Amino acid sequence: MKNFLNHIECFVFDLDGTIYCGDSLFEGVHEVFAELQNHKKKCVFLTNNSSKSGETYVEKLLNMGFSWVKREHIITSGDILIDYAHSQNFKHVVLVGNLDFTNQWKRNGFDIVAKKNTNVDAVIVGFDTDVTYKKLELATHYARKGIPLLATNEDVVCPMPQNEYIPDCGAITALIERASGKRATYFGKPQLSAVSYISKYLHLAPNQLCMVGDRLYTDIKMGEHGLTTILVLSGETKREDLTNSNTQPTLVCNSVHDICSML
Repeated sequence: MKNFLNHIECFVFDLDGTIYCGDSLFEGVHEVFAELQNHKKKCVFLTNNSSKSGETYVEKLLNMGFSWVKREHIITSGDILIDYAHSQNFKHVVLVGNLDFTNQWKRNGFDIVAKKNTNVDAVIVGFDTDVTYKKLELATHYARKGIPLLATNEDVVCPMPQNEYIPDCGAITALIERASGKRATYFGKPQLSAVSYISKYLHLAPNQLCMVGDRLYTDIKMGEHGLTTILVLSGETKREDLTNSNTQPTLVCNSVHDICSML
């Protein structure tokens, strides 16, 4: 198994359930990144959790001892969707998202619409930890009128400490889909749009990338687009879940620390 990953130029790490859970860093994580640096491998973090901006993630990781992390090392599903919105020349959007997410869109030049019967280019749904009925009603209003319904990620739940889970963007978006009768387009893992964005951002082909994460239907499904995938059993997925899954990883590890033995 040693040297199996020699062809990989950049390791793309999920965060929640892979690097940490809540505010608790998993054991051996820093050793992995030191080893990757010794082997001259690039590393970035790719998270579907759009409730925090890239800047917020940098602050969190710095507080966890990642002294080398900068904004350029963080890719969020929000970044991917904002890139798409720019490519479509969208200006006016309805947002279902918390303050951090909303400010990210404002910083990128978008006008946030908060009332009915006005010009709107898209309805944007993120992982809104402050979701209100008013936001859901406004999003449904415009989605029913045929305004594109775009969501950052299809994760139904977000893992929390003590084996707890809370509703994620996929659950929130499902409510709007049912109420509006419209289907959303997703932009985070495992969508092709996410792979295209990462490849463009890193100037690397998909077969030069390795996705490391804990979820079969987001992280590991990225393998369908040509990435090597490593499933870690520190988060949502258990080994027995692999038995009946159509999505299979390239490799399985108990935790990210096991990657050290593969370099």
